[in-house]
Amino acid sequence: MHELAIVPERVDPGHAVTLLVSGVSALRAVRRLGALTGRRLLITGATGAVGHFAIQLGRLAGAQVIAAVRDHGTRDRLLASGADEVVIGLGEVSAPVHGVIDSVGGPLPAQAFDLLAEDGLIQQVGARSGQPTTFAPYQMVGRRRAIEGFWAGDRFEPDLAYLLDLMAAGRITHPCSTSRTTRKYAAGRDRRDGRRS
Repeated sequence: MHELAIVPERVDPGHAVTLLVSGVSALRAVRRLGALTGRRLLITGATGAVGHFAIQLGRLAGAQVIAAVRDHGTRDRLLASGADEVVIGLGEVSAPVHGVIDSVGGPLPAQAFDLLAEDGLIQQVGARSGQPTTFAPYQMVGRRRAIEGFWAGDRFEPDLAYLLDLMAAGRITHPCSTSRTTRKYAAGRDRRDGRRS
């Protein structure tokens, strides 16, 4: 059995469960993108569990993280999670980005493909939209870029143990834990901007 790991005392077992699929998927997708230090990482569907962990793991890898969402209602939570920038859709994102972790599918992967730098890579970890992705004729001609299907694989034990250690050390958080951090972030922003909380 290669799917077991010891949950540290400082980690809520309910929070640890989300690491098994969402956390490991995010970790393996971030790793697949290669060296990210100083590079731009775009995460679509950033409000989901995979997106939440990908933001934090991308930040730990040294990336400049751009979180793409449908509306700004979750902006403070995503910034508190480690996103450098929160955008609505991809129209606000300037090229180039080094890597993309997409869990939405539909038109977004084709739009993100145009933003990729030379040797950039999209990890397609999901397709929540349920819509097909269509590429325009000759859209893939030009600089070398790639889009890959994603499979989390098996033998989660070492990655799960690594993520549990990060969570125990407070370096990554469960999506529900971020609400407290969000309130602190918003209060700090309001103080900086001269507003009362």
